[in-house]
Amino acid sequence: MDKRENMKAKMFRGVREVLDRNQAVIEKIPAFQMSYTDFKAAVANIDANDQKYQNVTNGVTSKKDEIEDALIETLLSLSSSTSVFARRTGDNALKETVKVRPSRLKRMRDMDLLTKAKQIHGSISTNEAGLAKYGVSKNDIDNLGKRVADFEKAIQVQEDSFAQAKAARQDLGEGFEYAEDIINEELDQLIERIAEANANFYKDYQTNRRLEDF
Repeated sequence: MDKRENMKAKMFRGVREVLDRNQAVIEKIPAFQMSYTDFKAAVANIDANDQKYQNVTNGVTSKKDEIEDALIETLLSLSSSTSVFARRTGDNALKETVKVRPSRLKRMRDMDLLTKAKQIHGSISTNEAGLAKYGVSKNDIDNLGKRVADFEKAIQVQEDSFAQAKAARQDLGEGFEYAEDIINEELDQLIERIAEANANFYKDYQTNRRLEDF
């Protein structure tokens, strides 16, 4: 939720608490009871959708960044040895493939980095036998392959989370609209019916109703 939504949600919860304390009064008017029940469900729905939104967004990007950093570190380490191998063997194509700089890798878009990483992994794998003399083992190559696969999975997880977050955000917005409609068009009207006989209830309701304005 943004700042404005947090203030509105705080107001909704305050009003709900006032209504909860005065159920004995509310239940005497069936229409009031119906609006109160619907409003409670609407506020609960807002909280649930906000939690869902937080769950699908928190940590996903930072986790993908951690995996990306590990991939880049491994790419740079193996590419440096492979570059020397390529120079010694006169393999200019291989030398060009593994010619990478940290700043360039970090600036790449996710899919471009993934493509480059797969290309480097494939080239290194092809030259596994020759690279043994340059300190590049099969385990090193397999580790690079795993980090490439981990990064590809992290990209997909992030894309999926963005789609889920968009849906949750839409649900959250619709929930606010629904709760606001009930409070504006029903509760604000029905509370007037009991104002004279239940002054404290009425006062508490109006006090919490104004919380959004602070």
